[in-house]
Formats: sequence, C-alpha cells, structure tokens
Amino acid sequence: MIRDPPFTAHILEHLLFLFVSSVPVISCSSSRSHIPLRINMLHIPNPVVTGDSVRLKCAYELGNETLYAVKWYKNMGEFFRYVPGSDPPLKKFPQTGIDVDISKSDSSTVFLRNLSMESFGNYTCQVSTDKPYFRCVQTTRQLEVVVPPSDGPKLMEEKSDYELGDNVSIWCNSGRSKPAPELKWYINDQLP
Repeated sequence: MIRDPPFTAHILEHLLFLFVSSVPVISCSSSRSHIPLRINMLHIPNPVVTGDSVRLKCAYELGNETLYAVKWYKNMGEFFRYVPGSDPPLKKFPQTGIDVDISKSDSSTVFLRNLSMESFGNYTCQVSTDKPYFRCVQTTRQLEVVVPPSDGPKLMEEKSDYELGDNVSIWCNSGRSKPAPELKWYINDQLP
C-alpha cells in the first residue's frame, strides 16, 4: 500500500489558502456603488467636429481612501493614465484616433487634439484606490465625431438643352460627411 507523505495534502491546502487570501483583487463596478469611492460626472462633449480639440473631464470622490490611479480607455484600450506614485505621474499610450496633449491633462482631465473619425467610440474613466481596499469604479460615455461635407451639393443633368415637354433627369450629389447630409429638392424656391 502506497501512502502520501504525512501532512502533504494538509500543508498544500494551507499554503494555497494563504496565497489566495494574500493576493489583492481589484474589481471595477459602476459608479452607482455603495462604497465611498465614486465618479460624480464623466463629461464628454457631443458631438465634436473632425479637426477639433476636446477636454474630457472625470469628476470623482475618494472618500477617506487614497488614490492609486485614474485610467482612461477608448473602446477598452487604455490611452492615458495618472498614477500619483509614479514618475512621471502622467503617461499616454498610442491608440488610433487619439492624440493626447499631456501638458493640458491632469488627474481628472484628458485633452484630446486633432480629432478624426477614428476618435469616435466609447470612452471610460476608471478610478482606483490604493491599499488596503483596492477599490475601483468606472463610467463610460460615447464620443460622437461629425464630419461636415467638404463642399456643397452639386447638380448634374443628363443633357444641357431641353425643349418644352421634355423629361428632365437631374442628380444631386454632396461631399462625403457623417452623418449623411439630408438633401431636399426645391423648384422655384418651393418644395414640390
């Protein structure tokens, strides 16, 4: 009969318990949490025009806890963080459509410049506290980016000369934009 060495299973069980109980777990909840840490407001101006700059603002309260980090995400990819215990405390990460002006950003504000269509998306502010609680809250809002048409509508016709009683074919085209332009036809300044 083969036997395990004495206490091996018992010792492993206790070591596993000690390891699991000593690992800090950070989990984020919505800003409507019952803990003192909370996000009061996430300001994302909408809509914005391509080429413009925008200031994203995350107002939060820590209660009696110490701030560990404020992190910003676009579509779940981190692009900026503020960690007061790091050197430097402000750090940006490359992401398509994101151009952070770090000189105009701080612990609660991120300044984005030269917005493009790739800047459109869901932006998340995540605030986490330091030990002993390691609490975390986050809130997400969408940034809408508008692309105005590059030029006005243009009329094109099938032929240039018509006689009384001829059918007329005319097309109206507009430059690319987002949202798509709403075109209306007028005949002698009146809707038909």
